Amino acid sequence: MTTKENQVLDANYVADESVPWIPFFGNEIKFHKINMVTGEICVTMKSKPGSQLPPHVHHGTVIVCTLAGKWGYLEHDWVSKKHEVVYEPAASLHTFYTPADCEEDTIIFNVINGALEFKDEKGDTFLILNCAGSLQMYHDHCEKVGIQNPVDITKF
Repeated sequence: MTTKENQVLDANYVADESVPWIPFFGNEIKFHKINMVTGEICVTMKSKPGSQLPPHVHHGTVIVCTLAGKWGYLEHDWVSKKHEVVYEPAASLHTFYTPADCEEDTIIFNVINGALEFKDEKGDTFLILNCAGSLQMYHDHCEKVGIQNPVDITKF
């Protein structure tokens, strides 16, 4: 909705408890915003200590803010801790993990531009997850768990 005086778009507020956690490769994700025009996805991921995602390539840039715990990429020697931010350039390939000795769940907030391309152990692509696929995942999960009127996470 815009205000008539200056034609500025209103902020789009999504309450945390209004969107569900969705299983994702042994982790959980929560979609907050999916912009079907720009391809941007705002999503929180929660991971137990010792968790890992399959290797993946980002088709666009990604900004990750660590809210709790710690995480890294198997391909790098750094580990991101609470309140640290990681900027990932497009076309980067990496394998997300949380250290097994982490004493709490790791929670990260991601601003993803473009698709994620997941690779198997041979390096072959087995999933490309873009805005449309993310939105379908959200709606499928809401239906599965009986959420009758899911929050519209695409609205402007």
